[in-house]
Amino acid sequence: MLNCAPAVCEDPVDKYKANDIQYLALDAHDDRSFPLLKECLPPATAFIDAAHADGRAVLVHCMAGVNRSATLAVAYLLMRDRQCLFTLFERCIAARPSILQNPSFQLQLCSLAQRNGLLYDPGALGVGGGG
Repeated sequence: MLNCAPAVCEDPVDKYKANDIQYLALDAHDDRSFPLLKECLPPATAFIDAAHADGRAVLVHCMAGVNRSATLAVAYLLMRDRQCLFTLFERCIAARPSILQNPSFQLQLCSLAQRNGLLYDPGALGVGGGG
């Protein structure tokens, strides 16, 4: 269980421990000035990777499941799968249309994708192909 908003969304941590559910709280803020990916993506990635290595699934949540958790989940999938951001975004929006409404988080995702060569698919644009 990865809680991206523990200040506003309390989890029953004692019940998680009793049921051997791993838990991480990341105090992310859903505002335009918060550097979400810089502050939270590294620990979120480590937590999710460790859970997956143990064969466990991870539920990533925040208050409404719209900005903080969605942005971290998309960023994680972007880096794990090395897929074009816009292709990934289309898949995620199809599954949950209301996500990623914070413009700053959108820009942070675009910057992450650009730095890693994942902002667009060169093949889809006819770039890099022959003749």
